[in-house]
Amino acid sequence: MGRSTLFYGLSSELLRLSSRIPGRDGAYFVDEVLGVAYRASDVARSPQQDSLTPVASLDGALSSSSEVVFAPRYRSIEDPGPRLQEIRSHLEVLAPHLGDRTLINALPMGPGENSQIEEFIAGRTGRPPRYVYAPVGPDGSVRYIGVRRGDAPGWLVEATGGEVMDVEDAEAAHIDWALSSAMPRLVRGVVARGPPVGYLRDAFAGVLEAFLVGAGADPGSSAHSVYSLVRRAFDEYSKRLTSSLKESIRGIGMRMSRARIAILWTLDEGSIRGEEPWAFGRLREALASTFVDLSHARSDRLLQLEGRDVALVCTRRDEEALSARRFEGRLVVRVLYPRPEISGRQAAPQS
Repeated sequence: MGRSTLFYGLSSELLRLSSRIPGRDGAYFVDEVLGVAYRASDVARSPQQDSLTPVASLDGALSSSSEVVFAPRYRSIEDPGPRLQEIRSHLEVLAPHLGDRTLINALPMGPGENSQIEEFIAGRTGRPPRYVYAPVGPDGSVRYIGVRRGDAPGWLVEATGGEVMDVEDAEAAHIDWALSSAMPRLVRGVVARGPPVGYLRDAFAGVLEAFLVGAGADPGSSAHSVYSLVRRAFDEYSKRLTSSLKESIRGIGMRMSRARIAILWTLDEGSIRGEEPWAFGRLREALASTFVDLSHARSDRLLQLEGRDVALVCTRRDEEALSARRFEGRLVVRVLYPRPEISGRQAAPQS
């Protein structure tokens, strides 16, 4: 086994991190989709993948590498379940080759997720891995290095200046830094003005899910404080929506206890377990405290709208689907942030 470094993933963050490695020419970049390896020096000169020439298979690159920097590109960022499942699918590929190699996890993780990854690898290899948690930021920097079963690689500490500590401490420190320091403009914007005007899910849900990890942080920490502020902003919006909806229902002479409301919200395609986004669950909770007959509809199952008086449209995709059929209800609500738009009976032409 050689002393080279293998980067599992072709993200720009890893490319920036690799530029700090002494003797980078000996390192490999692996395309985790194709399973082929490129020289890191070639990737640095020409990041466009279609212009690169593979120099080894994954097996070949691993055989000459002593450590793997793990940061595959993946889609399901906000929801912990699909994210971990997707990460495990990549670890399944690497596990047979890890042996005594050090695995450096460069992905930002939530509380307890590193332990789940270590347990998963141990279950596949029969022994705890040499595991280092070094979440890489958008600028290729590593601030906190969590170590278990061995020392942190010297090049990583020297190149990044990261503070070495236990994995759990590094996990907590990185979350706290990311929520309080890495996104200050986003945080200030959400707290002061709310997200950009747009559909609730497009403008708000992703932000809330990104900050949701702060809910598990220690009270008084910056992570928890930021989360609390964002959650408060969302709850204020829910109150405004409920108030506007009550006024509109009264305005058309309908009793609130009789109003049959459908929330048109199509779940994420990448949600493997089919879980509702957190913001949708909070929205439904807020409305359920006022309205009795509340249901959920999807844009690919619009027959669920039959017999409904009110349709709340939460995404652009769902509005496009609704506009292609006739809705026989009384009100259509475009759930826009910061102010919802409510219109009377609509009669869109059928496609």
